[in-house]
Amino acid sequence: MRTQRPYHIFVFIASLFFSACASHRDAVPENFPFHFNDNNPHQLAAAKKYGIEPLETRDDLKRVKRHLKHIEECKYYTIDPLTHSVPYLTSDAAKLLKDIGKNFQKSMRKHKMGEYKIIVTSVLRTKADVRSLMKVNSNAVANSAHCHATTFDLSYRRFKYLGGKKASQAQMKYLLGEVVDKLRSRNRCYVRYETKQTCLHITVTP
Repeated sequence: MRTQRPYHIFVFIASLFFSACASHRDAVPENFPFHFNDNNPHQLAAAKKYGIEPLETRDDLKRVKRHLKHIEECKYYTIDPLTHSVPYLTSDAAKLLKDIGKNFQKSMRKHKMGEYKIIVTSVLRTKADVRSLMKVNSNAVANSAHCHATTFDLSYRRFKYLGGKKASQAQMKYLLGEVVDKLRSRNRCYVRYETKQTCLHITVTP
């Protein structure tokens, strides 16, 4: 028995070492290394190419509704109360949004974190919406990609908690950034990191 003890100690120490290494690999960073700097000209060019013509007012939405997807809260995302936009996107943009939400939750499960939904903060804007928004938001621009139904904003500061082990805001922000960065690398979207609005401004590029 005495001759086996050093071996048992070695196995025990090795198991602790590999367990610690695995835990370290699975740890989610709290920094945000992703550089999302696709500016408005790039996003606007894609929006004009893949989206609808800007609408003057919300009354004009009636004539294009059948060509758009109405988005509403689902298992993958929730939507903030919208004051300067309406919940419609092109089918490609709606699919991109769903994929981001689905992949984000998959990533949360992979890291054994709780269940959360991403939050959509802005969607399709009419010209009237943009004029109204420019009065209260210095970041708003007249030629907005949001006017083409190809673009949406996702909060990187707030997430809807549904249950399970709570994660830090920094960890969820990292995982959202990782998900979006992978889709961007596959040429599925342009992304801009907005500091004042604390959101990711995303335009689909199908």
